[in-house]
Formats: sequence, C-alpha cells, structure tokens
Amino acid sequence: MRLTWTGILLLQALLLPIISLGDSPGPFRNVPTLDLRVFRCYPNPGHHVIASEADLAQALAKFSAHCREPEFQPMKSAFLSSLAAAGLRWDREALVVVGEWYGTGMARAHLELGQSRPGVVDATIVWKLPPPPHTPDTAVFRGAFAVRKDAVTTVSVTGKDGRPVVLAIRR
Repeated sequence: MRLTWTGILLLQALLLPIISLGDSPGPFRNVPTLDLRVFRCYPNPGHHVIASEADLAQALAKFSAHCREPEFQPMKSAFLSSLAAAGLRWDREALVVVGEWYGTGMARAHLELGQSRPGVVDATIVWKLPPPPHTPDTAVFRGAFAVRKDAVTTVSVTGKDGRPVVLAIRR
C-alpha cells in the first residue's frame, strides 16, 4: 500500500483529534476505581472537595478521629493506593467525592456527570428501587470524580431530594 501526501495529511487530520484527547482532557473525569471505604469513617455520607495534598491529609486526619474501626489504616492505605493508580494531578485537578444515603437497603445508585454551563460540573446521584416490598435498612452511595481546577469553579450535586448542593473548587 502506497500513501500519497494527500493520504498522509488525511490520516493525520483524522487521528489528530483522537491523539490530542489525552493532552487536553475535558473539565471533569469519572474516577470509579477509587477505594472509598475510608469515607465511611465520616459521621454521615456527604460531599468532599479535596483540592490539594494538604486537603487530603486534613480530610484523612478528620476521618481517623471519627473511625473507631481497627481497619482504618488498611482502608486509608487502600484509598491512597487507588488514588495513586488513578493518576490525580494535584497541581491541575481537585478530587470530588459525593455521598448520600437512601432509606432502604434495596436501593442502588450511580453517578451521572455533565456540564450545563462553562465552569460548572453537574453531578447527579441517581437512585433505582426495585418493586416493593422494601427492607428498612439504609443504602449508602459514594462516588468520585476529578475536575480540572483551571476549567471548573463549582460543582452542583443533586441527589434524591432534587435540591442542588453547590461546592466551590479552589484553585
């Protein structure tokens, strides 16, 4: 097969957008592989913005004060290992962890991310319930994603009650 200059230029034009995606990611990225068990040490499921390594150390210290479980250190280590594997860049990105509970343990949730306007990431926790009867225990959902500090100023989190919670992203 012989490529002409036109063919080479056409191939380059087709591949350049795909190749450049890795260089300039969108304003957010899902991080579903994080081990978030350490966040259960926080008194209630909630939302956390961790914008630096100092924020991370402060959050983990706060969690350890609330966690009486002897497995805190293994949970912390698992979280830090999964965070390193996710390749978060503290100089460019902030980590957002969202959490919410539902009044039946049979509920299942997932996280949907989008952007309704520049500078704002919309995070929606979507709950699904099977048909009744339901059990009286509680389901907890936690999800994580990274946002680019230079592109995102706020995250709007919406859960089961429909009222958004607005989180500021520090640069």
